[in-house]
Amino acid sequence: MELNDEPVVFAMALGPVHGRTSATAESAISRAAAIVLAGAALSACVSLPRNPYGPLPIDLTSPVSADIRSVNLKGAAYPSFLQVPSQPTDVRPISAWNRNMFAVLAERRQSEALVVVSPQILYGAEAFAQQGRAEVAPALTADEAAALTDRSVAFAATGRARATPPSPAP
Repeated sequence: MELNDEPVVFAMALGPVHGRTSATAESAISRAAAIVLAGAALSACVSLPRNPYGPLPIDLTSPVSADIRSVNLKGAAYPSFLQVPSQPTDVRPISAWNRNMFAVLAERRQSEALVVVSPQILYGAEAFAQQGRAEVAPALTADEAAALTDRSVAFAATGRARATPPSPAP
């Protein structure tokens, strides 16, 4: 085979190379084509963003949509860079933000170290209830309750006996 009166040498590269056949190359090409087609199919699912220089989308269900469509911005003046406000003076400098950030990170490390040193033993509401039940005194028996009532009545009677009546009004 000749091309422009010169022999074609590169045609030998299409034949078997080191035991490989052209079927391997064909399968690689078919896999690449499948990937390209899958990418094209998936790109059809992506909605393109609106043109930033075009008209803004208007919600037609909005009660002010008619007013928005009636506004004409053709002759409107654009703001200039001279109208940009100067930097406010009551804003912290970046170095102050950095100091605050590093302080917060240091406090976080301290909190994490405290958790390691003193871990929680009980978790959840049920554990809290169990701890409370363990700290409460055991329930009284009927005899203990009657004795406690008798002691309470006797204490109140003793207090009434010791109390002196108030002096009469003048």
